[in-house]
Amino acid sequence: MKQTIIFFSLLFFIGGFSAQSQSKADKVCGLYYAADPKNGEGSQVLIYKTTNGKYEGKVVWMQYPNHPNGEPRRDVKNPDPNKRNQTNVGMVMMRDFVYDEKENEWSGGTVYNPVSGKSYRSYLKLEDNGNALKVRGYIGISLLGQTVIWRREKEQRK
Repeated sequence: MKQTIIFFSLLFFIGGFSAQSQSKADKVCGLYYAADPKNGEGSQVLIYKTTNGKYEGKVVWMQYPNHPNGEPRRDVKNPDPNKRNQTNVGMVMMRDFVYDEKENEWSGGTVYNPVSGKSYRSYLKLEDNGNALKVRGYIGISLLGQTVIWRREKEQRK
């Protein structure tokens, strides 16, 4: 009987620790407003957990989703010719982020910039009590890159 109690106590402790770590990792999930640092155009990105346990982000709203002629903006600079016809709204532009509990950040992923058609290594870090997301994109080492701050939003823009 004593062994059973110890076993279930240990199982509860490990399960609780795992759930706590899991909830920390999922704190990045949600909607963020991102402004282009060059032209100020805004978009909204939804970050979510994939079935493989990694985190991705996709564009769910753009301030200017269409060209002046009414045609949707498309990913015309994508290095993959098969993806150049996809619209920017709905595009997965962040991939493969994994939560690093020790650093309290999401790393190992890439951020794609449809304006340039380039992907950058990246890491993410929550700031301002989870209301801001620091997104650092870089080539090679993180010293050679750019940081932008995205603001968390409660509702999806229309």
